[in-house]
Amino acid sequence: MPIDLPNARIQNDTVHAENVVFSVSVSVPSEEVSDHWTAETMHTHPYPELFICQSGGIGILTSQGSYVLNPMQMLMIPPGVSHVKLAGGSHWLSVGYTYTKRNTDGTHNYYRSLERLSGGTSMRILSDDPGLCGRVYAYMRDEQQETAGLKALFMLETLLHIQANSHTEPANCLPLKNVGYDFDRLIQLELILADYAANTSLSEAASKLSISERQLSRFVYANYGTSYHALILQRRLEMAHKLLTQTSLTAEIIGQKVGFHNKTAFYSAFRKRYGTSPIKLRNNMADGTDDPVIDEPK
Repeated sequence: MPIDLPNARIQNDTVHAENVVFSVSVSVPSEEVSDHWTAETMHTHPYPELFICQSGGIGILTSQGSYVLNPMQMLMIPPGVSHVKLAGGSHWLSVGYTYTKRNTDGTHNYYRSLERLSGGTSMRILSDDPGLCGRVYAYMRDEQQETAGLKALFMLETLLHIQANSHTEPANCLPLKNVGYDFDRLIQLELILADYAANTSLSEAASKLSISERQLSRFVYANYGTSYHALILQRRLEMAHKLLTQTSLTAEIIGQKVGFHNKTAFYSAFRKRYGTSPIKLRNNMADGTDDPVIDEPK
């Protein structure tokens, strides 16, 4: 849960809390976002920007490389890093935030906490907790929240919570050497892989990328070291594992969300990869048990 700031006060569109003044600007995507990018569309901000992906997948090109933000992830792009949002993402938004230091005597140094979280020059995954990302997405997009000040307070509480609980990790970007023909294909392929429920076949993916199945198979092996079928199965099972350990959704619903419409097939594939069934994995996590226990799907 976000950190509670009982002494914070909202003044116009900003929040004053201990030694920091904080504000946000929310950008909700429109239908006019282009599926293509050019050098001219790359831009920078003097403040950190968050991209929050609720579903689908967001392709982001930056001066540090390219990144595909998966569903239920939150990415922070530091100030001064050139970037552009590419195609993809059915439900997403971006949040820019500013914070300045104020001279005051207080118990907490919130400014230093934000500096630790947002400082530096490297992109970071701030959270891949589905519950947290879902709350941020819903609250920041909610048009019923009439003042920017309320959204700023919520965002400040959330960022301080993330920093205090060390949710962050470096964003592993695809290298810039892929910019061009291969880069476009790689981004489009990553977006296909992020659409777990679709379970896109090799022929469908090849058609979307305007290449033959044989070319796609070679392309996947060259970039990922495995086959297309193995790669898409790996991604679906990894997302199933995340949903099992971080949400309360039933195993059957999770299987459907990642593209399995047959419960037996889901259990069999999951057990083959993780050595246990979805239910036993969740129970073991709840009990604090790490050892897998193999069982049969019901």
